[in-house]
Formats: sequence, C-alpha cells, structure tokens
Amino acid sequence: MRTVLLILGLTCVCLSADWQVLYEPHAINEPTIYIDSSSIALLSNGNIRAWLKWNYIAGSKDAQVAVSDVQYVEINVIEKMMTIIVCTRYYIGRPSYTETERGTGEWDYIVPDTIGEQVFSGICAFFFAKRIKTGRG
Repeated sequence: MRTVLLILGLTCVCLSADWQVLYEPHAINEPTIYIDSSSIALLSNGNIRAWLKWNYIAGSKDAQVAVSDVQYVEINVIEKMMTIIVCTRYYIGRPSYTETERGTGEWDYIVPDTIGEQVFSGICAFFFAKRIKTGRG
C-alpha cells in the first residue's frame, strides 16, 4: 500500500504545471498567454515543444464567455514557424464545457509585429533561460 501511494505521489509531482506569463494584453480584446515552463523540451530535430494557455473573453458584448485554450505547440526556431499539436478549449461559465481538437499538422510562419511573434520569442527566451539555469548547452 505504501509503495502505491509513493508512486502516485511522485507521479503527481511530475505532472504539475508551472504556468508563467508569456504575454500580457495591451488591449481589451487580447488574450493573456501563459507557458508551462516545466514542459519546454528540445526535440532531436532541433524544434522546441511546450504547453501554452490562452485566457480570453469570447462572444458578443451581450453574451460573453471566458475561454481558456490549452495548447501543445512545436516551434521551428530556424524557419520561424509554429504548429499546434493539440488544443483543449475550456468554456468557463454556465454551462461549462470542454472540447479538444487535434492539430492539422500544418506549419504557420511567424508574422512579424504580431502576438504570434511575441509568443514565439517568449518560448525561445524561456527555453534558453531554462538551458542556462540547468547548465545544459
């Protein structure tokens, strides 16, 4: 029994997210974007993967709903491209519900002077800060 609890306890610690602000909105209709800094990983092909969370308000002025998109993304640092692997959308309100979509596998170029570019740059910054902190690289 103690072994099972110990394994379960270790598993829970490993799965906890470390959400940190990646982008703060500059306008009312922009999202707040977070990165799970514990999820940042370098792949063998040189790409980086991480979990992101986008919190925003959707809908019309009379029927607004809080939304939280949790995305697993991969970026290609050399080509300045990004793809969404999976996205789970949480609608927060009455009623609350969730939907999950798999990514299309298509890569999108990072457009200069956009939120996407700030997200891309933020992922890179968190990745390199993590490498420096852990002494890798």
